[in-house]
Amino acid sequence: TTYLAFAGAILLTGYLVSEFGKLDDVRWWFTSLFGCFLVGSTAAIIYRARHAKKSRSELGPRESWRKQITAEFFSAPILAFVSIFLVVVWILAQIYHILICSLLGPTNWDSMTYILPRIAAYLQRGSIEYFESNYIAQTVHFKNATILQIFAFLTTGRSENAIQFVALISSWITTFSVFGTGLLLVRRVFPALAAAAILGGTTNFMMIAVTPQLDMPTTAFFSM
Repeated sequence: TTYLAFAGAILLTGYLVSEFGKLDDVRWWFTSLFGCFLVGSTAAIIYRARHAKKSRSELGPRESWRKQITAEFFSAPILAFVSIFLVVVWILAQIYHILICSLLGPTNWDSMTYILPRIAAYLQRGSIEYFESNYIAQTVHFKNATILQIFAFLTTGRSENAIQFVALISSWITTFSVFGTGLLLVRRVFPALAAAAILGGTTNFMMIAVTPQLDMPTTAFFSM
């Protein structure tokens, strides 16, 4: 919910500043974003005040989670060890990805031929309105992920490296969502952990998560 609210506030801000032709002005971004968070926080406080008692009654005690994990560990130790191993491998891979995104700029074909040029065109025009180009993907692809990338670019002092973190964070959200979905389906922690770690360790996730491509943000929104 927090992820969707934060991303939603950024998207709403992007469309608002685009309407005024101020897409390249970070001051407009922060002013609009502050307004979105002010309204959203007020709504969240009111909602929580009305539903706090109900929420507390629906949440189980933390001890039950510890008992469940302990019971699973002793009933299926091989699955538990495999799951833990996969999670550790996934965490190490994400640390490596963070280093790649921090130290290296975008280099893959799609990023250099139309994703970054598309961001540059939007910033030069000050809006995300339709523009003509000789490559159809540059003009017809969805804009939500691009708005998130523009936000990352502007708020980090125009760092191209930061654009890559949109896809990386989206891959984390997708992995966590698969864990949550697995937990709801099988009601067991270690199978859900294994499923999420396996998905996060696939070649597609590993390759796309460190690029500014648009596939991973779309997957994250779909999974949520």
